[in-house]
Amino acid sequence: VTATDAEGDTETRSIAVMSNELTTIAIPVEHTDDGVRILPFGPEVPRLFCDFPLLGTETFPFPVLINNPTFNPTEPRDGVFLTRTERPVPQIDHNKSIIKEALALYLSLLNYASKNGWHILHLLAAVKPVPAELARLDQKWYTTEILKPMRETLLRTSIVRTAAGKMAPIHSTDGANNIWFPSNPSKDIRRAIWRCCKPWIPEQLPAQSDVEVWHDIIWSECDKLTLDQVAEFIEDDGTIEKLAGEQIGR
Repeated sequence: VTATDAEGDTETRSIAVMSNELTTIAIPVEHTDDGVRILPFGPEVPRLFCDFPLLGTETFPFPVLINNPTFNPTEPRDGVFLTRTERPVPQIDHNKSIIKEALALYLSLLNYASKNGWHILHLLAAVKPVPAELARLDQKWYTTEILKPMRETLLRTSIVRTAAGKMAPIHSTDGANNIWFPSNPSKDIRRAIWRCCKPWIPEQLPAQSDVEVWHDIIWSECDKLTLDQVAEFIEDDGTIEKLAGEQIGR
């Protein structure tokens, strides 16, 4: 679908697709004059398809759509069997193998999107633990086999648009922290932390417009920039005069 916005820029919306044999992943994107932008899913969109949408999978914790015609769905077709069992169950094992195939495709898409400068990459990082309502999903399996490798790759991929206007990974190549995410229960204080530190470490802060989305996404391996952490930085580096001067001049 192609359209022109109020400012005269051309936008073309489409679906980015990657496949391996019968497993396909998909995510909505738009092609603008600035490049490719990833679009969010609506809350009513199922995440799993067995050629047709499996209504009831809207909260399945995966950042792209997964389609495979050989999924073994539940009888009401509101999900797929991914439960934990004491012995092998062919239908469940097959479903899990499809999700692992989708994971490999997702990691390839993430790498491609990052290297080609796609925008709104944080949507590919919006991965969460298993929600409570998905009782039929084997939480241990999902956490170990899907969520962990997904997050490990996300940490090393340039997915954060920084306050300096460049893309950067959450961790550097040696595994050290590279991005600080303003953190506080108060939105106003998160904004104040960002304003305070932006003149100081713009390459290590998310862009101002992305502070809130990252606040909802980050997990334990992502370093939080709290008021206490800011105070520690100032004490260690002796930069209080510089920071005060920057803020006074704003």
